[in-house]
Amino acid sequence: NLKRHFARSLRINYQQVGNAKAANDAIKIELNATSEYLYKSWSSKQTYYKKKYPGFLNSSIQFLKWIEFRVLDIIWGNGESILKLVRSIGITFVIISIYDTASGGNPSDLHEYGINLLSAPPVFLGVSYPENFSIVALSVISGIKLIFISLLTTLLVKRFVKR
Repeated sequence: NLKRHFARSLRINYQQVGNAKAANDAIKIELNATSEYLYKSWSSKQTYYKKKYPGFLNSSIQFLKWIEFRVLDIIWGNGESILKLVRSIGITFVIISIYDTASGGNPSDLHEYGINLLSAPPVFLGVSYPENFSIVALSVISGIKLIFISLLTTLLVKRFVKR
């Protein structure tokens, strides 16, 4: 993928001369080119992609790589978006609220969803352990919390280290 390689070269050059804004722009171009390449690698009928990834197995592997790329983009912008990470944490709070209401409350009462949404951050942070949450649910929440903390740490390091 020439566009991706060119954007990567530009990004490295911009980083070496200390131009952080241009490096960030090059990263966005690189990520878009990667997404486009992965999508075409499994879906395109062009001969280049059919020769490079022949057969159902190779196309399936490329499809899984594309899905992974898209999921990571949705969760945290592939390491480039703090807002996407904050959105993902907010969605996690909503899921915790829905689980809390469904497992220990009245699922038809919208007010209870709101109350449980307010109690979701303490559950997420491990400060509160509601009785209606199973050990498995609390373990999954703890694992997700650790993943989000590591993603946030990575984002902060990437943002504040001189690019």
